Amino acid sequence: MTRTRRAIGAAAGRLGAALRPRAAASLAVAGVIGCLLVGTGTTSGGGGVRSTGTADGPEPAAAGPARPLDTDDLPGPFSEARRAQREAAVSSVVTASQGAGAGPHSAPDVVTLPAGPKVQLRPPAHARVFVVLVEFGDSIDRSAGVDANGTPKYGAVPGPRHGTIPEPDRSVDDKTVWTERFDRAYFHDLFFGDGSKGPSLATHYRAQSSGRMEVEGNVTDWVRVRWNEARYGSDACGAKVCTNVWELVRDAMNEWYADRAADGLSARQIEDALAPFDKWDRDDHDRDGDFDEPDGYLDHLEVVKAGADQAAGGGAQGANAIWSHRWFAYGDQAGRTGPPGNQAGGTRIGRSGVWAGDYTMQAENGGLGVIAHEFGHDLGLPDLYDRRDTGSGSPVAFWSLMGLGGYLGDGAPGLGNSPGSLSAWDRLQLGWLDWMIADPKATMSVLLAPLQSTGDPQAVLVPLPPRKGSTKARWYIVENRQYTGTDKVLRTGPYDGQGASAGSSHYPYGTGVMVWLWDTAYGDNDVADHPGQGLVLPIDAHAEPLSADNTAARARLAVFDAPFGLPDDKTDAILVGSPDRRTTLAPRPGKAVFDDRAGTYWSSQSPLAGVKVPAVGVRVAVESPARAGDAVRITVGPS
Repeated sequence: MTRTRRAIGAAAGRLGAALRPRAAASLAVAGVIGCLLVGTGTTSGGGGVRSTGTADGPEPAAAGPARPLDTDDLPGPFSEARRAQREAAVSSVVTASQGAGAGPHSAPDVVTLPAGPKVQLRPPAHARVFVVLVEFGDSIDRSAGVDANGTPKYGAVPGPRHGTIPEPDRSVDDKTVWTERFDRAYFHDLFFGDGSKGPSLATHYRAQSSGRMEVEGNVTDWVRVRWNEARYGSDACGAKVCTNVWELVRDAMNEWYADRAADGLSARQIEDALAPFDKWDRDDHDRDGDFDEPDGYLDHLEVVKAGADQAAGGGAQGANAIWSHRWFAYGDQAGRTGPPGNQAGGTRIGRSGVWAGDYTMQAENGGLGVIAHEFGHDLGLPDLYDRRDTGSGSPVAFWSLMGLGGYLGDGAPGLGNSPGSLSAWDRLQLGWLDWMIADPKATMSVLLAPLQSTGDPQAVLVPLPPRKGSTKARWYIVENRQYTGTDKVLRTGPYDGQGASAGSSHYPYGTGVMVWLWDTAYGDNDVADHPGQGLVLPIDAHAEPLSADNTAARARLAVFDAPFGLPDDKTDAILVGSPDRRTTLAPRPGKAVFDDRAGTYWSSQSPLAGVKVPAVGVRVAVESPARAGDAVRITVGPS
């Protein structure tokens, strides 16, 4: 690891990538986490296509989107520059490790890029989270006029107050998250609990980081703003999330401040209460290389709003309910407003010197999975699902929390009550991964620990040659997924039905060795725009089109048996479909070998489920079975 760190500077100097300066990004993107439910969809096309050719073609050309983006990760004033810097920093670290022996390797906390800026890869060891609970008043804002039906554009429905979500009828709805008391104690356990009452944000990220991060914080009492939810959640701008939602961040924090003042706290006492939540200078605004200092903004602000998520129908508010998302309040004011010396936009909290900028927002009954997914965005991770919302999804599906893994659970009612894991790639981005480097021209044997363990290594990275005429780096990432730790929920797996239907069941995701293609020529996993190719995609060991009723399965179902394993490690037989129309998919033998020259990993019959791998001659072979979550012996070398 020491050699890795010494080599980073030299590798970074070879990048030569021009990074964008801190400048306001477009704020027109809006959306929500993609639909999670699994079914089958008819596609057309020819048979299986051996993945040689197009994966080694030219870099993808920049083009306008064919469909609207459907993302919950909305750009702030510096998010694009921050993401570009992270990509350059991670690439430099991995490139440096290639010349520092097989490993294991780990990333440093901070990387210095050629142009001079320092980039923090690993978030602070203590994440301090301020959680504000906000319910809505009865006032209706009619200043924006009315629609063709005479209804105010900001909605005519008052509220909602917290605790008014009706108890679901579990005979017909086993997906809605519900508890008798959505009070402060409930949310304290959900965010910061020790695990004795179920998983929490704190226990989940302690596991994902292998103990490198502790999530701490405070939950407020419910505060009430003047306006109804529609004032903040209206889609009148034409997007699913509009800038009027920033006013809820402003009003909620100002109401909290006013309530503290009404309780008799002085301005100094309120300032002191906020101070522990401003310890992180995430953008190193003063360019002194010190990230562990205040920057004038809350480090992590979580806004929990009363009522249902618009993604779940929105309750009485319907389309005027707020979609769960992550954003930066008043980011369009960057350079004009903000704390002295760091005018990044945002909203001042009462009369204090602390501002709110970066935030995540979710519904009262959003559940842990949504909270954990949005917190991943807060740490800098992108969405890994297909943001075009085609209904099929990208092959990442439930293999990552940043795909659809936030909707996994333990089988009890309520989606996302025990969310899935971050992938090896996700952890690499955050400095939480220990990895080996395999030379693709030599054969190496590795005992690969389960991803959910603290054993070395947790992954193997295989460097690949770039496309002809390109400098964009590519790697295979090999990980071992077993039913242990937070990957235990893969055994239960996702729901197989659609809607809030009675008798919903689950189907398991399998275990074994996963091979991912990480291709920095792509900035997203929108496979609807570039089928079979994306930023980081898992390669399906059983990529032959999976079908029922003569239709190709959607990607999220097709990749349930993606891991590689010995022939005796058969895939599970699964029962899918609605209660009145079940289909059994028979088990299939495991496939022990990935070979990017000999295997078939993409098909035009199921173009969104497979991966077009580069035919460069890399072979990964599983040599031993995994029992009870053990390590797996693999060999990596030329084909």
